[in-house]
Amino acid sequence: MGGGVLFLLLASKLSFLALSSLLHTHRPGQAVGENNTSDWARYTGQMLMLYLALLITYGLQALRAAKNGLLSRNSPWPKATAIAACVAAGTLEPLGLVILALKIVPAYGPGISVLVLACSVALSTAAASFLTCAGYGDGARAGGLTGLATLLLLGGLAGTVYMAFLCDSSLVNLLHLAGCLLSLNVAWLPWLQHHTNESNVILLESSPENFRQSNFGSSVSTIGSNDSLGATGSTLSSMSSANAYGPSSDSIHMYAPSNSLSSRHEDQSSRRNHGDANRPTKFYRKATWKASLILHVTKVLMVSLLCFIFFYVDIADTDFSVGASFSSSMQAAFLDGWDFGSSISSTQTYWMFGWNLISSLVGYVLVLIVLHTNMQKGCLAIPLVTSMPLALFIVSQPDFCDSVTASADVCHGYVAPLEYLVPTAAALVLGQLLSFGKQVFVKGHVSLLKETELFWAPCYSSVALDTWVLLNWKQSLRAGKLGIRAAAKPPKMRVYICTTMYREDEEEMRQLLESLARINAAQAEGETFFESHVVFDGGVQRKKISEFALVLISLLEETLGIKPTMCTKIVTPYGLKLSWALPGARVKPLMTFNIHLKDNMLVKNKKRWSQIMYMSYVLDFLTDASTPNEEAYILTTDADVKFTPDSVEALLDLMSRDNTIGAVCARTHPMGEGPLVWYQTFEYAVGHWFQK
Repeated sequence: MGGGVLFLLLASKLSFLALSSLLHTHRPGQAVGENNTSDWARYTGQMLMLYLALLITYGLQALRAAKNGLLSRNSPWPKATAIAACVAAGTLEPLGLVILALKIVPAYGPGISVLVLACSVALSTAAASFLTCAGYGDGARAGGLTGLATLLLLGGLAGTVYMAFLCDSSLVNLLHLAGCLLSLNVAWLPWLQHHTNESNVILLESSPENFRQSNFGSSVSTIGSNDSLGATGSTLSSMSSANAYGPSSDSIHMYAPSNSLSSRHEDQSSRRNHGDANRPTKFYRKATWKASLILHVTKVLMVSLLCFIFFYVDIADTDFSVGASFSSSMQAAFLDGWDFGSSISSTQTYWMFGWNLISSLVGYVLVLIVLHTNMQKGCLAIPLVTSMPLALFIVSQPDFCDSVTASADVCHGYVAPLEYLVPTAAALVLGQLLSFGKQVFVKGHVSLLKETELFWAPCYSSVALDTWVLLNWKQSLRAGKLGIRAAAKPPKMRVYICTTMYREDEEEMRQLLESLARINAAQAEGETFFESHVVFDGGVQRKKISEFALVLISLLEETLGIKPTMCTKIVTPYGLKLSWALPGARVKPLMTFNIHLKDNMLVKNKKRWSQIMYMSYVLDFLTDASTPNEEAYILTTDADVKFTPDSVEALLDLMSRDNTIGAVCARTHPMGEGPLVWYQTFEYAVGHWFQK
């Protein structure tokens, strides 16, 4: 995987530089006229391939943002300042890349152009390094690393400008270089990308009373209920799918009330540092996709405008006035350039064009997979660090570069002296390592994050994918000044396992009790506390325990290791409650097992009322009494559901890492074999995996 990522990072960058170099080799030596219209048509065709490489990339991302943003009712529009940030970033990035392609590469060659792309993030990386001191610790060591990273990056920038001056000291080209560096540095600022997603739509607002309650009180989430499976049993898969819309029948859910969402939205450190106790706390929805739509529509318009402006200004540099650029000969050459069959004589141009589009897209998909599965330490760290020096090595060796690009016209430009080239490249690599090394080489704590949770803007660059990933990665900046909260210490969790029963057979009861026994054994090694509640419909009638309830009680010693006679018996308004403390390795608190026997003469029967009972029991009674400063969850299952500690841990992980999720539904599937099970497998895949 890492080798594939490195190959695609190099391919996207080198193919774009190759297209720019081929443009320079096709430039006619004389101004446009009737005698050389075909030469200028070939030059125009090369320019159009560069233009289309940028346009198609931006256009595809604009269509994707339109699909995800305009078709979603929950996606707000960004606020005015965010729209301004989108327009600014969408203008500056095409400006920098067009200058790079049409001016920098032809003037300075691909070698210095690779350094220019690396320097395009030097200033923003240096600024970011000041805000990431917490990633390296406190005190003099953090300050020293930050200062060293900044000096190295600025030194690499100075070395690149000096080598460009040695190559071509003309004022016009140096101004092009300055404009390219400034445009890309500002456009790729993480601070600017962060502010493009802001909206005025309030997700939730907590009053001071709710703020204090969420800070010192308890919060509850729930995992819903599953109807009868119609088979001998079912297994709760360790993976789960999210449902943020509350409870639904025929599923296993986890719900989060608003006070729980409020408490989980706020970082512990931000609560402690909350300056005004009477100020309500507001949380705003992110306008990620609609901001991305505005950003890429701006890029599409600007890259079209800038490419043709620079193209005609380039024509005006050939001793002709700007008015002559629009002569009939130039118009004929421009129109003939769109006939790629005649204007593009080399298949190498098509290869470089295709490689740029495909490698950048596939490379971004692979980067997403790596970050989604939390494999960046082994599959992304080395490619991000080595892509720039490897690209520089390739373009600095003309013969080797010819074999890589299959062209003799790409890498035969200016080659900077090694005494300047090597220190400059080393300074840039070491500076980025000191700035982003902790982020790149240290494995993250959360897996399966969505694209909008990984990147400020869900998009990619077809020219400098490696540097774009570094700066667009949300973990690039951890400072509170940019609104990014450091990871808080995981709160203590309490899980209430609630099950409904009526007339299950002994096999199904045994399966549930064995699942609870596994949970009891596993909780000894963790901080999460579990307790189990079984609500038994018709379990008692006038203080006489029913036959089916006795079957359940008879299995307790065999499965849970508790004696039926060693229980706490409580007469309740709904019937009878029997409680046991399960044996375990931990000293306290022990996992408890409770059977709530309903008397249908005292309370309404049926499963739905049983669910209301245990929801009210947990929410209105238990959480107020026994869960101070804890996050509480309700795991609801049927009696015929088999589950493991890993399954429960996966559900808890999904709930705790995403503040916007109010419920999760597990990927339940029937156990057994035969045609009926095949049909039920399909039915559960549709109902539980896809819909819920």
